[in-house]
Amino acid sequence: MSSADAPGGPPAALLRVISAIPGLSRALRVVMRRAYRSGLRKEGHADIPDGRRPDGPPPAS
Repeated sequence: MSSADAPGGPPAALLRVISAIPGLSRALRVVMRRAYRSGLRKEGHADIPDGRRPDGPPPAS
């Protein structure tokens, strides 16, 4: 059972509309990576790389 099928969950049409927005999945991925790294740093993991490539442009913010 998916969250769209659960009682009180978001309608399937709304999920389809949101997922069709260009670039949204990439933006959410960047946000989640930053949140994950931030949580690891708060737990004391200071040596977590930021994911940037030394030869390429920085990730989109």
